[in-house]
Amino acid sequence: MRVFTSFRVQLIVIMILISVIPVAIVSVILIRSAIRENSRQQVKQLESVLILKERLTKQWLLNQKANFDEIVLDATADLTHRENQFEELLLVDASGKVVSSSNPVRLGTRFTLQPSVRKGMKGNGVLLLSLFDSGDGTNRFRLCFFRQVSPSGKVPSGCLLGIAKLDALGEIMLERTGFASTAETYLVGPDHALLTQSRFKGYSPGRTYVKTEGVLAALQGKNNEPRYYRDYRNVPVIGVYSLLPNLGIVLLAEIDVSEAVEPNRNMVLTSVLISSFAGLLAIAAALFVGHGMTSPLTSLVKATERVAVGNLEVIQNIERYDEIRNLGASFNCMIVRLKDTINRLGHSEQLNRLILSNISDAVFVIDEGGQLIFVCPDVDIIFGYKCQELYKFGNIREVLGERLFDPNELESKGEIRNIEREITDKFGNRHFLLITAKLVSLQAGSVLLVCRDISERRQAEAEIIRLNAELEQRVIKRTAQLKAANNELEAFCYSVSHDLRAPLRYIDGYVELLVSRCRDGLTDKGLHYVDTIAASARQMGVLIDDLLQFARTGRTEILWKNLDMNQVLQEALNPLKERNSGRTFEWVIGELPSIRGDYALLRQVWVNLLDNAVKYTQTRESARIEVGAIAGNEEIIFVVSDRVGGEPLGSRPP
Repeated sequence: MRVFTSFRVQLIVIMILISVIPVAIVSVILIRSAIRENSRQQVKQLESVLILKERLTKQWLLNQKANFDEIVLDATADLTHRENQFEELLLVDASGKVVSSSNPVRLGTRFTLQPSVRKGMKGNGVLLLSLFDSGDGTNRFRLCFFRQVSPSGKVPSGCLLGIAKLDALGEIMLERTGFASTAETYLVGPDHALLTQSRFKGYSPGRTYVKTEGVLAALQGKNNEPRYYRDYRNVPVIGVYSLLPNLGIVLLAEIDVSEAVEPNRNMVLTSVLISSFAGLLAIAAALFVGHGMTSPLTSLVKATERVAVGNLEVIQNIERYDEIRNLGASFNCMIVRLKDTINRLGHSEQLNRLILSNISDAVFVIDEGGQLIFVCPDVDIIFGYKCQELYKFGNIREVLGERLFDPNELESKGEIRNIEREITDKFGNRHFLLITAKLVSLQAGSVLLVCRDISERRQAEAEIIRLNAELEQRVIKRTAQLKAANNELEAFCYSVSHDLRAPLRYIDGYVELLVSRCRDGLTDKGLHYVDTIAASARQMGVLIDDLLQFARTGRTEILWKNLDMNQVLQEALNPLKERNSGRTFEWVIGELPSIRGDYALLRQVWVNLLDNAVKYTQTRESARIEVGAIAGNEEIIFVVSDRVGGEPLGSRPP
């Protein structure tokens, strides 16, 4: 059966089956249709013959009844001259005694037990007699016509019986009417006895009983239903049947199946010959087409076998103009791409080897059980072991220790970073490793491990920790020194605030006393001197306040928040306007943006800037001071201009 594993054989067999099976199916369908049509024709012919014979039988019965009615009209006549119309005529009185007969032997005999006599005493009709003594010593089936005879003159009350021969019906049944050689029509009584002569020898009326499916179906009232069954000869036949009313006689028309299907044999033989010829043509076409299709495919198979052993010089040249040519072109394109892929893989492998041989990290690939699959070449830099020595360990746990990572966590995340592990190398040196574990699709459960030696970093971190601790101690020491300095500065500020303000208060107080008590004795120049002394004392007080504010500014924590610079400017400007209410100022203030900063410090800045602008213009009775903002890329410049000498806004920064 190995021959059927060949694609060529399979393709040819499939093509043969595809070609032959439809032909066979069509042939079978045509043959069956022809057989059914022939069977319908046979059945139709049988039904036509059955109808004809049934009509002839009924006509014969009507003729016999008419003759019997004519005899009844003259029942007193001599019955001996009427026997040519009936086999026998009998006149029976009320006691059942034969008083007149066409057969002298019957005179004086009694027929009281005959069903026809009993019925004849009551009415008229036709009756099939299953047993009747014909006088020759044999009992044969007869048709008996009977009618009641009324009293008239010398004729006693009784009935007239007319015994009819069935030979005439037998002749009707035997008449061929274009029938086939094995076809026949015959009559069967209600007791299944054959009533008419058979066309076949050895089957006599009255002695042959017919218990076929056709007779049984007819007696059950299923008329004209064609059936296939076996007849009284036990021969398969096609039969139709009909039950004659009132008599209980079954009329059958049958033909042997062997003769009925004879026309089909020639048709079947012709169909078989045509199907065989079509099948041979289909086989030849399948072989031709299959060879044409499989030859290039066989060439492609051999080419793939050479590719499997590493021979890529297998370019195919298929001289066809169909899909197989496209398949060959695709194969050639695949070979070209395969060569290119192999070359690129070779370059990639060289690059990977170059990278792995020049990195300081150790790279492992392990399976689900921890067995080593791959180790980078320069792993001895960290572990001191060569690659072959690590392969002898087998399991990575012998090198990196147990419970390197949680498999469930790795499966859920796909990658675990920053796994720290301390190991001892081949020579007993301690190393700190930073390991990254990542699932890879090399095989089921395989894991890539990248180990980086962070021993130097650990040492550097320890050194940094030590330096940070030392720096912290220095900061604590410097903080204490700074705190002491701040305390001294606070004491100094307190001294300045109290010790320097006292002389100024004396100077200012005595100046006020001098002016109030000795104004009239002072000259204008003396008053000028007194005013200068008072102004200088006040200026000295302002300088002391500024010095204290400056000292506090350096120690105040900056509180960052969003500020509206227009509002901050107004809060700094209002006190300044009150202090200089005796002078005339033109304040030109532009729209200032909102910024983020410390409110108190920025307010003091505005106070200083505006106060400087006022001081610069104190030599003039009226002054124009402009305030605005200039937006840059990363900064905002606020500008205060006092228009000294006609300088424009922003010409002199604060």
